[in-house]
Amino acid sequence: MKAGGVIIKIFFVIVVMLLFGVFIINRMMNSTMPVYNGELVCNEIKENADIYRDSCGIAYIVAGNEYDAAFSLGYVHAEERYFQMDLYRRAASGRLSEMFGEETLDFDIMFRTIGLQRYVDDNYSRLDDYTKQMLEAYTRGVNYYLKVNGNKAAPELDLLNEIPEKWKPQDSYLINRFMGWMLNLSWWTDIAYAHIINRYGVTTAADIIPDFTPGKSFDYSYLKKVDDIGERFYSTDKQFREFIGFEGSRFGSNNWVVNGKKTVSGKPMIANDPHLPLTLPNIWYTAVIKSPEWDVAGVTIPGAPGVVIGNNENISWTYTNLMVDDCDFFVEELDNTGKYYNDGGDWQKLDMFSDTIKVKSAKDTVINVGRTNKGPIISDIHTYNFTVGRVDTNSVLSMRWTGYEFSNEINATLKLNKASTKEEFIEAASGFSTPGMNLVYADREGNIGYLAAAKIPVRRNFGKIIYDGKESRNNWSGFYDYKDLPKVLNPDENFIASANNKSVANFGFYVGNIWEPESRINRINYLLRESDSITPDYVKQMQRDIVTDLPETIVKHLLESFENTQLTNDNLVMSIELLKQWDFSMHKDDQAPLLFNIFKMKLLENILLDELGSKMFEEYVFLSNVPDRMLVELMADRYNTWYDNTNTPEIEDRNLILRKSLIDALEFLEKNVSLRIEEWQWYKLHKLTLKHPFSGKWKLLDKLIDVGPFEISGEGTTIYCSGYSVTDPFDVRVGQSMRYIYDFSTPEFFWFAMPGGQSGNFMNEHYDDMMDYYMNDHYIKVPLKIEDIENSGFELLRLKK
Repeated sequence: MKAGGVIIKIFFVIVVMLLFGVFIINRMMNSTMPVYNGELVCNEIKENADIYRDSCGIAYIVAGNEYDAAFSLGYVHAEERYFQMDLYRRAASGRLSEMFGEETLDFDIMFRTIGLQRYVDDNYSRLDDYTKQMLEAYTRGVNYYLKVNGNKAAPELDLLNEIPEKWKPQDSYLINRFMGWMLNLSWWTDIAYAHIINRYGVTTAADIIPDFTPGKSFDYSYLKKVDDIGERFYSTDKQFREFIGFEGSRFGSNNWVVNGKKTVSGKPMIANDPHLPLTLPNIWYTAVIKSPEWDVAGVTIPGAPGVVIGNNENISWTYTNLMVDDCDFFVEELDNTGKYYNDGGDWQKLDMFSDTIKVKSAKDTVINVGRTNKGPIISDIHTYNFTVGRVDTNSVLSMRWTGYEFSNEINATLKLNKASTKEEFIEAASGFSTPGMNLVYADREGNIGYLAAAKIPVRRNFGKIIYDGKESRNNWSGFYDYKDLPKVLNPDENFIASANNKSVANFGFYVGNIWEPESRINRINYLLRESDSITPDYVKQMQRDIVTDLPETIVKHLLESFENTQLTNDNLVMSIELLKQWDFSMHKDDQAPLLFNIFKMKLLENILLDELGSKMFEEYVFLSNVPDRMLVELMADRYNTWYDNTNTPEIEDRNLILRKSLIDALEFLEKNVSLRIEEWQWYKLHKLTLKHPFSGKWKLLDKLIDVGPFEISGEGTTIYCSGYSVTDPFDVRVGQSMRYIYDFSTPEFFWFAMPGGQSGNFMNEHYDDMMDYYMNDHYIKVPLKIEDIENSGFELLRLKK
């Protein structure tokens, strides 16, 4: 056969294979498509329940009672997001390897060691009867979907050749605790700071640890025993977050509320935009629930009943992260047998147990876990072998976390959904524990309010660092009472806002030190003070605001560093002029944002990399707010020793490092973007791609499951958050996971926008159909009146008794 004939034959075979693959995938996707119209006979509900879907797939549940409403919510969650629910459940319980094999074994070992499933098993019986009844109703709805749809619950399960597993009420409680763990940020700095103190001593380290005052009489020498401690735990958790699509670290939010004195209508208005990983599917699922006892609207988390952020006919509430330091590590001293630990001079026996992890296509893995009176030992999560690579073979690391304390956030959410007065709101919020939250509130009577809801440990107040476990006084001695946490009602300023800042100047006790820079709260406060004629359009503009004051101090010193300096490089001259004229807006089409962010990246490297090295540098900058705050604070000291490059003979100061960093930035931009400064637009590097957890496994599949890239404005310190990782610039990983606005003068709807869509099925039109709204700054009007819903012409699926 001639060469041309062979090529044609090969081409024909490839085309046939591709067509066959498309046919199989299309058939598989269609079999898992949600059903939005018709009737389903359902003997598991008490009365008929109607599920409407609008043009964006938002669900409107109209039921005769709250249990049927919870059932229906479970049904639509499973129909649209079953794989997401199952993935989170398996991750939290340490069962990913049953589905993915050895690839996820380390993640399972980590979560078996953390013990979320053990927490649920030990505490589910303590939940109140009402919560259990709602969880059981929700669970029946999930399982009814699985029953109706057979084994076609989600396309991902087909690709993995997995059969869907029934839901249990305990799984919803597990999802709730899992979200608490994923939003647990404080411990990341503990490990980084301990390593820096070990290398440079506490006084030098304190210069790059924001808000850290070393205890004058405190001995940090015990940290020397464990120079490598916690590294396995850190790296495994980081890899897990990349695997599941929960990347980034700037998990914050903005929320604010204004009373009638600040609005055109004379009624309160409230807004929220939680900053979370931007993934597909979205973390949130939007729903309007109408029943006699449970009438609420807003965003839910697939896997659990309850509207997390939203409104009922009387009140509206929103959240931001309080940024509580709710997790501590303790260096524990073991005896030579490895079975006892030193607790204040008394040798206590470790609580030991084994656990078996099933691994697809491989042998079961048995792990041994030890627990102290503080929590599990997490030093070497791959085995219970404390001696591998350790400086001191008798030292290990245990972990205490508020998530191990009993709490019932599901009940608190349901109470909040039904609250009708400020007193009921305050009482409902008392049930929130992990993670700690700032709640902002408004009601139809015109009241606005704020409160902090969290479990804040009572501990020795000497700063944010790993503790010496053998000193029993270092253990937590309880928690501050909810009544002692900050609350504000109807302030004279007529508005309240929070943005992961230190919400109270002086709490009176240690809360944490991972606050976000003041840039977002400063900008929000400025814009709210600017107007006494606030409208929904004004609030929408605020949510899309891209001005930040974080660069102001840094740019001021940068420009000063070039004074009296002769410049011959045209791009350098033009860059300085750009920064002089910059209004600190992070618009995607402008050059100054790109120039500044590259400069900031180079500045961090030039200050820290020579001392820390790449590994410790990565640990330090993981929480993006830490280096941002450090840079601003460090600018005040021109001759700080951190500016000096240890690899050069000269002694560098602030000005020299600032100049070098700008020149390095120009070299980077000329090499990677363009030689022409006119082409240095921010969007050239700053982009957003929404990724499915399967992203990166197969390029052809990525075309179906990922959405983007999109050119995007903003940055991690702007109200319109579009945060990136310092170690993986400049792709957006964290941002506004949704935008919510409720105006009490128009109680018949709320305004909403969300990246992605309602459905988790990547062949469904509602997988990404909200993306145009989100990127083009448009909002969806979500109707709340039952007559508007029933007469809307929405698609209708009836669950018929």
